[in-house]
Amino acid sequence: MNTAGTTAEVRFNALAERSDEVIVEVGPDTRLTYVSPNAESVFGIDAAEFVGLDLNTVAERLEVAPREALQGFAGPLSLGQLISRGPYQRIRSIRLPNGEVHWVDIAVTQFFADNGQSRATAVLRDITRRVQLEEQLILTQKLESM
Repeated sequence: MNTAGTTAEVRFNALAERSDEVIVEVGPDTRLTYVSPNAESVFGIDAAEFVGLDLNTVAERLEVAPREALQGFAGPLSLGQLISRGPYQRIRSIRLPNGEVHWVDIAVTQFFADNGQSRATAVLRDITRRVQLEEQLILTQKLESM
């Protein structure tokens, strides 16, 4: 039994379950291979329902916007094509199952599994409150300038 691997997995799971950020792993076929269990508390999404889905299906289910950013998701897309430009970070809006629109900061990084397969991790942070405060500040500044 590999106790180092077991210890690392236990440590990772403890962090992932208690984090305010949702962690996702994407396989070489752009299917989700892992969604942290805290997706339920952060976004009201059952993680198990998303494991195995491809990114296009996830984007459709969550109504990821802006839609023009998803044009590359049309048709088969290899993970290599998806992350060929290296690590990236994007802000997108999503519609949760309860109908609420939330803003999400998504950071994606490529890594290679022990078997050499290209994979990616994505860390999703709900920034809805920050976006609302920024919008409120802009409105306040506009009103003050009148």
